[in-house]
Amino acid sequence: MSEQEDALDDLGRAGVLRGICWAWQAATRQVLEDYDPFVGHNQAWIGYTAHILFSDRLDRVFSCDRFALAANADPSSGVDLVRAGLSTDDRDTMPELAPRLVERADLNGSPGWRLREWRWLLASYACGKSDRIPWPQKRPTKRRVAAQRSPDEITLFDEEEFLCFNEVALRAAKSAELDLATLVAVHAIDGTTGQSELFFGRTKLNTGGGYAWHWKVELIGTPPGSDGGRTSVPQSPIGPNPNALPDAPVKIRAVAADKSLRQDGSS
Repeated sequence: MSEQEDALDDLGRAGVLRGICWAWQAATRQVLEDYDPFVGHNQAWIGYTAHILFSDRLDRVFSCDRFALAANADPSSGVDLVRAGLSTDDRDTMPELAPRLVERADLNGSPGWRLREWRWLLASYACGKSDRIPWPQKRPTKRRVAAQRSPDEITLFDEEEFLCFNEVALRAAKSAELDLATLVAVHAIDGTTGQSELFFGRTKLNTGGGYAWHWKVELIGTPPGSDGGRTSVPQSPIGPNPNALPDAPVKIRAVAADKSLRQDGSS
């Protein structure tokens, strides 16, 4: 199986992809409800606010950070905390996932989440431009993640041969290695049309402005409140991506405890 198949199978079976979809839809609904250009909000406000709310909703659905369920806590405790500030629709559709299924796995201050060997971070981009996100121009953490070598790439040399062939290149590749396979969920909202996008996959350091992914899939392609259709996934050098994931009616789950919420998305 390819990395894409492995990741989507593991994360899909565990309910993680549905959790990510819910978190983005909930964040998008709130952003579009609060957005008011006459107050002074602009596209930059939309992107920044969506990033913060997306992180918050991920912590809620995965029982992380200030929503973490304490050891041996009553499962019914903390319901009021996790529901606070959510709309009725968001409360009713939040997936019920087991506490500690997912844990926070920040990378250099950039918010991250982990299921076993899979970590994912967040990144924003301009709507409609997911194929050409300029990772070399991003902050160091996102550049490092994009510099990971895809496990599906064919290796032409073993390490000893490569060392003789290009010692500098080998050292650079090793320095970019991470403790976990790190994927990225990229998100966008257009304040004028209300269109939202959410893609998920393995980023690629596209020096020279090339294609920005080893692989990616579309998770959500329409704004909240639409007729439920899905936008098509742009064709890429590796072929079409799988269909968007359908939404599922699920129950609220209990969470608890309070500790400081990290919102640092600066890396």
